[in-house]
Amino acid sequence: MVLRHKYLLYVFFCLLGLIANAQKKDKEWLLIDSVDYDKINDGYKPYLDSILGLVHKTNSDTAKMELLMLLAENIEDPNIWVRYNRLVYSMAVKGGEKEVFLRYKASTLNNMGFYAHTIGDMQNAIQCYSQSLSLREKIKDKNGIANSLNNLGYIFDDLQDLAKAKEYYSQGLKMREEIGDKQGMVNSLNNLGALYYFWKDFPKAIEYHERSLKLAREINYKRGIGYALNNLGNVYRHLGDLAKALDYQTQALKYRVETNDAAGLSGTYYNFANIYEEMNDLKKAEEYGLKALEVARDARHVEKTREAAFMLFQLYRKEKRFEQSLNMHLLYIQMRDSTNNENSRRASVKQQFKYEYEKKEATLKAEQEKKDVLAAEESRRQKLFMLFIGAVALGILAVALIVIRSLRITKKQKRIIERQKHMVEEKQKEILDSIHYAKRIQRALLPSEKFISRMLSRPGEKPPG
Repeated sequence: MVLRHKYLLYVFFCLLGLIANAQKKDKEWLLIDSVDYDKINDGYKPYLDSILGLVHKTNSDTAKMELLMLLAENIEDPNIWVRYNRLVYSMAVKGGEKEVFLRYKASTLNNMGFYAHTIGDMQNAIQCYSQSLSLREKIKDKNGIANSLNNLGYIFDDLQDLAKAKEYYSQGLKMREEIGDKQGMVNSLNNLGALYYFWKDFPKAIEYHERSLKLAREINYKRGIGYALNNLGNVYRHLGDLAKALDYQTQALKYRVETNDAAGLSGTYYNFANIYEEMNDLKKAEEYGLKALEVARDARHVEKTREAAFMLFQLYRKEKRFEQSLNMHLLYIQMRDSTNNENSRRASVKQQFKYEYEKKEATLKAEQEKKDVLAAEESRRQKLFMLFIGAVALGILAVALIVIRSLRITKKQKRIIERQKHMVEEKQKEILDSIHYAKRIQRALLPSEKFISRMLSRPGEKPPG
C-alpha cells in the first residue's frame, strides 16, 4: 500500500512536470550549483521540474523545505538527493531554534548519516545520527528518536560492536513500544533476534523472531514477515531441524517475491541451497544456488554474489565438476577481493574512528573538568554572594527592628508626657479655681473702700452702742 501511494505520488508530480512552464535549468532554477541538469537521468527530470516549479511559486520556507525533502527522498541519484538534502539542512539552520526548523534539521542529519553509512564513512555516520538523535530528544520527537537509535544500532552492528548495537536496538524497541510503532517494533525485534543468532543463543533468537513474525502478521507488514520467516529458517537449520527450516524458507520466499526484495530473495535462495545440500539433494541445491547467484548479480550485490559463488564452488567440487568449480572459485575470489577491499577500508575507518573518538573523549573530558572547576568556582562565588546578601539583609533587619523599637519608645514617652501635661493643667486649673473662689468669699465679707471712707469722714458720731 505504501509503495503504491509513493508510485501514485511520483506519477502525479511527473504529470505536473510535463505541464510546467519552460524554465532555464541553471543554478537559479535548480537552487544548487553542483548539479548539471543535462546529466540528470531523463526519468527523474519531470519529477524534479514539477517539484522545483512548486518551490519557486511558494514564499513559505517550511513549504519549500517539505517539497525539497520530498524531492530528496524520492530520487535515488546521490547527485540529486544528497545535495538537496544538504540544501534543506542549510535552510533549517538559518531558520533558527523553532521546533519546525529543528525537526527538518534532525531529518536531514539522519539522511546524511544514512548516506555516510552507505559509503562506509562510519565516523561521519555516527556523528550525524548522534546529532539527529540529540535534536529529536530536544523537540521530544519520539518516532524520530526511535529511528535514530535503530540507525545507530545498525552502525555498531556493521562495526561488529554487537554489545553497543544491542544497547541501541533495545532502546529503540522500548521507544517504539511506547509510541505504538508496530512496524518499527517488527524491525527492532528482528535485529535483536539476529544478534542472538550470531551469539548462538538460539532460544533467545527464536523468541525475538517469533515475536517479530506475530506482530508483522498482525499489521500485514510483508517485508517484515519475510525477514522473520527467513531468520527463523536459519535458526532451525543450525539446530538441525531441516524440515522446519525448509518450511520457514518456503513461506519466506512468497513474501520476498511480493516485496521485490532482491537482496532478501537471493538470501532465501541461498538458504534453500544450503538446506538441500545438507539433505544431500545436490540437484536442488544447485538449482537454488544458481537462482541466488543470478538475483545477486542482477542486483549488483557483491556480498550475496560472493556467498552464492562460494556455495556453488563447494557443491561442484563435491560433484567433481571441476570446470564449473573453477569458474565459481574465480568469481568467489573476485567478489572476495572486492569485499576485502571494502572491509579493509571499513576497518581503517573503524580504527580512525576509534582514534578520533578516544581523542575527542579526552578533549571532552578535559573540557568537562575545566567546566567543573569553573562551575565549582562560580558556585563558591554565588554562595559567598548569597552569604553577603544574607548578612546585609540581617543588618538591615536589625536596624529596622531598632528603629521600630525606638519609635515605639518615643511614642510611648510622648503619650506619658502628654498625660502628665494634662494632669498638671488640671491641677493648675483646680488651684486657680480655688483662688478665685477664695477671692469671691473675701470680697463678700469685707466692706468696700468707699464705705470705709464715708464712715471715717463723720466726726463726733458715736458708733452705735
